[in-house]
Amino acid sequence: MHILHLPSWYSTSDKPWRGMFVRDQALALSAAGVQVGVAFVERRSLSRFNGLNLAVSHFQTEAADEGDIPTIRMKGWSTFAQTVTGSLLWSRLMRRLVESYALVYGVPDLIHGHAALWGGHAAMLASRALQRPFVVTEHSSSVMTADLSPEQQQHAADVYRRAAAVIAVSRNLKMSVDTVAGTPVAEVVPNTVDCDYFTLPPPRRKGAPFTFLAVCDLVSYKRVDLLIRAFARLNVRHPNTRLVIAGTGKDERWLHALARALVPQSKIEFTGALPRWQVRRWMREAGALVLCSDHETFGVVLIEAMASGIPVIATRSGGPEDIVTPDIGLLVDRDDSDALLRGMSEVLRRRFDPAAIRENVRRRFGYPVIANRLRAVYERLLGHSHQEVA
Repeated sequence: MHILHLPSWYSTSDKPWRGMFVRDQALALSAAGVQVGVAFVERRSLSRFNGLNLAVSHFQTEAADEGDIPTIRMKGWSTFAQTVTGSLLWSRLMRRLVESYALVYGVPDLIHGHAALWGGHAAMLASRALQRPFVVTEHSSSVMTADLSPEQQQHAADVYRRAAAVIAVSRNLKMSVDTVAGTPVAEVVPNTVDCDYFTLPPPRRKGAPFTFLAVCDLVSYKRVDLLIRAFARLNVRHPNTRLVIAGTGKDERWLHALARALVPQSKIEFTGALPRWQVRRWMREAGALVLCSDHETFGVVLIEAMASGIPVIATRSGGPEDIVTPDIGLLVDRDDSDALLRGMSEVLRRRFDPAAIRENVRRRFGYPVIANRLRAVYERLLGHSHQEVA
């Protein structure tokens, strides 16, 4: 069985953390004996366009094995993908890239698009060109929040209705996908985590500050402002605590100013955007991870933290409700600073078992578990059979 993944967003040299959940799925399937590949048209921002960067990226095609995953890229620039017209152009470039992939690696048995807008749309076009079925997994928060224009909604519904199977990464997202499609079409298969990469840390040093960690884009809906305000109140009561915020985004300058106004400078650290190995290092040093978004379709950072054995605090924002259970963390209401403060205070008081937290995530979201669920979808469509991997 040969599966080709088409992400809507994926890692690039300047943003290596993007779309890691697609790579994790590909690696999980590869470990389970499935032949997998990835095709992606890069969309670098035109703000970085200059002669030097043009020499590196001029819409040329490059194929390579990236961590044992055959990957073909078109080294491109923005096609104004924030517009429907630009996104349709990007989808056509993706279809052409899939045809190039087939020449290099062979025609896949099935094409798996990630997010209807626009990896799923590209998968639909490639499906017609190669005469192969396609599957779409929805990840996009704009579907869950109904933040789609009528034209976008029409394109998404078309993808859902034409796909051989539609997957949502959480139950709340499934309901939104079914609403857009106008009929129940989606099944739930969550994201996965590499439990061999995210591992239990050594015991924390006695007397070391308790570190709350946030890993997210610094944009408004992630509500890092709410976290800073709650931590400022917590730190008055529990001075041996600190907050580490990893990420970057358009709210970064404002959040720095808010932190300086509310908390002693030594108590909050902004790390900027981090590669995955540094995220892992911080998770091994942290006492808990906090994700207080207004909306999340899943929350991969939660299962990465859990695989590292640390409890999590998350808002009831869509995806976390499928992940967080009382034995591994806490769910709190959105946009409620008091509830977030109570949750952080409770984590300081309670004793969590790191091994039990890790076992919980391994059993529900580990590579073999999700690989088997995805293989079952593929084989239902292709008429194959398989033995589950352990």
